[in-house]
Parts: sequence; structure tokens; C-alpha cells
Amino acid sequence: MSRSDEVNKYVEDQTVALKWEFCGHPYVDPTAPEFADVARQLEAKEASGDVPWAHPDLAGWTVVSMSIREGRRRRHMAVTLTNGHVCIKAEGSDSQEIWEDLRADAVDVAKAAT
Repeated sequence: MSRSDEVNKYVEDQTVALKWEFCGHPYVDPTAPEFADVARQLEAKEASGDVPWAHPDLAGWTVVSMSIREGRRRRHMAVTLTNGHVCIKAEGSDSQEIWEDLRADAVDVAKAAT
């Protein structure tokens, strides 16, 4: 495996781990034996549309960055999505509002493209 492939795999695994944490589950280290099971469960949630990034308005968009951190008695979240050469980002308290902002931005980008 090339160094570039290793880096890409690391980024993908970290994204899966953060998505899993966002769904309310504890963080699972991508090197842990149970990580493959976590990835399969998350894939099933995504296929069923049971996660905010699986919303139809976000079809074609890829989560390239998701960070969750604790601070001052609340969780802060930042999410970045890309679609082709376009990038959208939202951040704030860890709530559904972030995903609503991203969906609105994705709709605006689609309208601007037509």
C-alpha cells in the first residue's frame, strides 16, 4: 500500500469513527478489532437514511471533515462537505441545525449551477 493510500485509508477510518460518535455511540479506534463491525453498522444506517448526511438534498456531497469537541459544557461541531470543486462548511453547537445549514447551502449551490 502506498503512503497516499495509507493516508486516504486513515482519513476514511477517522471519518467513520466521527460519524459513529455523532450518532451517539462512543468513539471507536479504527485500529480496534470491532471497528469493522462499527463500519458495517454505520453503512446500514446511511443506506436507510437514518443519518443527517444521507438526506436527499446532500446526495452527491461527501463528508471530508467532521470534528466534535467538548467545550464549556457543550459539544461543538464543524462539518465540511465537497461536491466536485465546491466546498460547504457549517459549525456550531452539536445539533441538527448544522445539517439544516448544510442542506440549505447545498440547495443554493444547486440553484446557482442551473
